Amino acid sequence: MVSIQLFITLVLVGILSGLTAGLFGVGGGIVTVPFLRFLTPASFREAVAASLLVITITTPVGLWQHHRGRKVAWRTGAALGAWGLLGVGAGFLIDPYLSDVALELLFAAFLLYAAKRLAFGATPTGVKLPGALTIALTGIVAGLVAKLLGIGGGILIVPGLVFVGLEIHTAVATSLVSVFTNAAVSTGINLAHLGPGRWNEWAVPVAAGSVLGIYAGSHLGLRSSQRLLQRAFAAILVVVAASLAWRALSP
Repeated sequence: MVSIQLFITLVLVGILSGLTAGLFGVGGGIVTVPFLRFLTPASFREAVAASLLVITITTPVGLWQHHRGRKVAWRTGAALGAWGLLGVGAGFLIDPYLSDVALELLFAAFLLYAAKRLAFGATPTGVKLPGALTIALTGIVAGLVAKLLGIGGGILIVPGLVFVGLEIHTAVATSLVSVFTNAAVSTGINLAHLGPGRWNEWAVPVAAGSVLGIYAGSHLGLRSSQRLLQRAFAAILVVVAASLAWRALSP
């Protein structure tokens, strides 16, 4: 059983995760996984499994909102999701060969990539790549990263969709289709192999907080300096990445 103190703490983690999703359009996994590692006795794989369950629970909320706004390109999203399942399968096959240390260092590297994108990298425009090939590659990589690292992958998917010609808001909305399918299938695999346990108990309060945070983040994002916020959050990600790497490499 989760103690009351830990339950409240995890709700707050969920709110922070949802806020980052609403403010910056990045998946909450980049917040959920590190905080579970720092605040609970979770192994890296348990933190990843909990993060994916949170994404499975919360993503339909955002997807429904975007659908009501007619921003989801469902055919593209379905294709992206189908290719993503191949990536999830590849991640399942690769996972036994990677140590927790290797996965944690890989996650830290991904955080640095996300920080760079937030601080300096604009979403690509003016370039168009072959649609089918780009969607296939984007979907596979996103599925692989989702299974191994417990993140939604939107920060990878959205640029890929813009490259094939989707408008940015449509790309963000459509990416959620693949984010959901990757997380849901990965969660099914995790339940089969890890079994229910403390990791899914931790996920419930985080998911509850995330739903609240997403709504708050969406409203705050409209009233804030996005560039300043993005760079501040990028600096935090660099610190978190360094902390994870230090923890992974410490004897």
